[in-house]
Amino acid sequence: MVFSLLDTIPDKTDPSKRVERTLYDNTQRYKFTNIDDEPFVGLWDGREFVTVKPGQSVTLPEAQAITYAKDLCTRVMQKEEKEKFVPNARAATWEESDRSRVGIPMARKPYEDRIVQKLSTDEDSPETQALRSEIREELLRDLSAQVNTEPPRPPSSTRDLRLVKDKRQAREGHEFEGVKSLK
Repeated sequence: MVFSLLDTIPDKTDPSKRVERTLYDNTQRYKFTNIDDEPFVGLWDGREFVTVKPGQSVTLPEAQAITYAKDLCTRVMQKEEKEKFVPNARAATWEESDRSRVGIPMARKPYEDRIVQKLSTDEDSPETQALRSEIREELLRDLSAQVNTEPPRPPSSTRDLRLVKDKRQAREGHEFEGVKSLK
């Protein structure tokens, strides 16, 4: 995945040189998924911006999603490399090794693709999908717990109407002569 657009701008220290600058479109949203087994805390401007639990997905603006994907990818790859590391003549510990695989873009790509996906404009964010699912379950629970509120069927014949009237009058304690004629 190509993360950003590159542009060159004059270097502040030497205006004759040009440096690459990354531009982000923060109106574009990305789905960021924590593929690690530990919570991921994303910092922005030195403050905690987001905490993502293992396996959880959140929607983030492009700049944060790309930055955090790089950080999480590095963390996951370093963990895997430390687990697989075998001491050798060049390096006794993982920290002494060159850690070259972590810096290779093609080695990072599978991890980055699992961590961050661009959301299309008509696609719902993970939070919206979870909220919809929660609301749907709550509505189904409420509907199943509801007593039948359907109104009684209206009488279809004069005989049925007379029976309804008789029942009502009997409840109210009234005597009437119509009961004998129906029997």
